[in-house]
Amino acid sequence: MRKQKWTWLWIALSVCAVIAVNIPFLTAVLTSFKSNADISQNPLRLPTTLTLQHYLNLGNDPQFDFVGYLINSVSLSVGAVVLTAVLGLPAAYAIVKLGVGGPRLLGVVTSLRIIPSIFLMVPFFLLFTTLGLIDTPTVLILANAVLNISLVMLIYAAAFQGVPESIFDAGRIDGAGALRVFFSLMLPLIRPAIASAALLTFVFSWSEYLFGLVLTTQKAVPLTVGVSNFVTNTGTQWGDMSATVVISIVPTLLVAVFAQKHFVSGLTAGAIKG
Repeated sequence: MRKQKWTWLWIALSVCAVIAVNIPFLTAVLTSFKSNADISQNPLRLPTTLTLQHYLNLGNDPQFDFVGYLINSVSLSVGAVVLTAVLGLPAAYAIVKLGVGGPRLLGVVTSLRIIPSIFLMVPFFLLFTTLGLIDTPTVLILANAVLNISLVMLIYAAAFQGVPESIFDAGRIDGAGALRVFFSLMLPLIRPAIASAALLTFVFSWSEYLFGLVLTTQKAVPLTVGVSNFVTNTGTQWGDMSATVVISIVPTLLVAVFAQKHFVSGLTAGAIKG
């Protein structure tokens, strides 16, 4: 009986925590369907009338390039996912299965994750300015790839460690080289880990704000930075801003839903081995 009470207590606390975490999002959803009059008079109450005007405004506002910002966010997120996979997979494979660098190298690479991203801001700005990449689609892809490569390699390394050594040895005995073993045997076996790393990289890149603010000015501005254009000297367009926020969350939700199965199994496999 006592155990059952504790169970219900934890459930109640969990429900309260979920509600508290989602209050900002729910507020944004409600605000996006309110009229400007409702927003100004009753900002925290339910809307008296529902309107889609704020969503329609996004495509008609000449000062807010919603489509351009959205394309920039998609391209930088997908680009970061591809680049971290291209670099992280062979690197983790070489360290774990081929013994290149040993565990110390993996520890050094993964420990870079603890460095606050703000510490990289000035070096990144100077480097990309020298290379002429400021305000280009490439700059945020490279920046987000660097920010996420350590986490990605940690996931991949845990997945490769979970593959039995006998499978690796069997491939080598059959005459397969290191590359063939990598592409034909290893990659199919760690697909859940690849999905997990891709999902995390996409979400982190999509929601990244600081580097987008500093490294872009006009052409490559992502949606997270572009939404600040709704704050002007004359006031804040809360309805249009809320509509943008709601739409910006949709891609990450879709990616999470489609990759959920692989995401959970990928992280679980790595945790069990680790």
